[in-house]
Amino acid sequence: MKYLVCTVIVLLAYIVGFAQKNYLPGYVILNNGSKIFGFTNYRNWEKNPTSFQFKTSLSETAITYDIKDIQAFQVDGFDKYERAVVSINMMPLIKVEDIKDNQENQKDTSKIDTVFLREIIKREPISIYEYVDFKNHFYYRNKLGLLEELIYKTYYPAKDSTKSYDYRASENFIVTDYGFRYQLRSLLPLEIDKKKSNMLMGLSYAEDDLKKFALLVNTSDKTETINNFNNPKAITFFAGGGLAFQTMTFKGDYYYLNKLTFSSSITPTFIAGAEVSIGRNLQKVLVRLDVSYSNLKTTGIYEKPSGYTSLKQHLEYSIDQSNISPSLSMLYSFINFPKAKIYAGGSFSMNISKYSENKYTTKNLDYNTEYIEYNILDFEKSWVGIHLRGGVIIKKKYELGITALLNGSFMNYITSAEKGQRIYSRLIYRF
Repeated sequence: MKYLVCTVIVLLAYIVGFAQKNYLPGYVILNNGSKIFGFTNYRNWEKNPTSFQFKTSLSETAITYDIKDIQAFQVDGFDKYERAVVSINMMPLIKVEDIKDNQENQKDTSKIDTVFLREIIKREPISIYEYVDFKNHFYYRNKLGLLEELIYKTYYPAKDSTKSYDYRASENFIVTDYGFRYQLRSLLPLEIDKKKSNMLMGLSYAEDDLKKFALLVNTSDKTETINNFNNPKAITFFAGGGLAFQTMTFKGDYYYLNKLTFSSSITPTFIAGAEVSIGRNLQKVLVRLDVSYSNLKTTGIYEKPSGYTSLKQHLEYSIDQSNISPSLSMLYSFINFPKAKIYAGGSFSMNISKYSENKYTTKNLDYNTEYIEYNILDFEKSWVGIHLRGGVIIKKKYELGITALLNGSFMNYITSAEKGQRIYSRLIYRF
């Protein structure tokens, strides 16, 4: 437990240290066209910001800018925003799971507002921007160079008065308007090749797909700028090592085994695997597949006193267990800074175990004799573990992680089990 507390304290120190370092280099463009370089308090906004803090140097007091103050701003390596007056469609998107009997469409309304649009790609012939409020809105520049929202709507068809029931709910029936495909088609030549045509007709209303299509159809010889800020690595490989802290006890029908006091085991542990990030910039959901090695080496001792009918005995149980553990993890990054992120989650492992020692020794102290039994308990060669995971990722390269076993046992006896703690602390390098 002390080992776990110390590791948690180290993690908290990292959190505090990085919590105050959110300022990243970039610039703002004022209303008069002046470009000021400095540092933006970047918050990895899920919804487009209406204001932000900016410093011309890290030692100065921050200035708060809002939409009326500037034309655009950029956070180097992450996002670029541009002020614009746009029409925003306010009709909610309907999903199949939301359908109810006799439900009617909400009004298809729009509003005009001044917002910061996030630049996805800016080039010829297609430029794409995004605005997020209660849903995602994508914009493009039409042939006149004006910003226009790309149309994507879902709604119920008109109710059929000839039917006695509302077939729309029972048949999960909704209509999708893919108007954005035809808007993008209007920017292209009359004749396009089959690859572009097929991609356009299957295009999703999503950032990655829209950007891929814009890159595919570019035919301009002009020098253009492509915003690659929002292309984090989809897969990250990692490897590392650390220490495994483990304790154990026996519980169950084996009376003398229950009396054994086992030594704590601190042994090396190693891990390697791959991580898939889901999200934009400072991704929040992380899916990992890894393989780790660990070793449990411990000896339990019980000094049995002599009695009327029994001898004074020294009892020992020695275990040396090596584990290869493939694991699948789902992690959530609940604190995100440009230079650090803090995550927590769970994992499922299949542990493949080998026992180089499984020995029970009885020493009769009164007669100075010794009796050794091997494999008196038949331990499992494969067993399942459920783990809690947490850690901090620093500068996208270094990671300090903790894994604790919540549930899992290598004893498969109805009336007996081994209990204890398994905590793994590892320093990991991300390639």
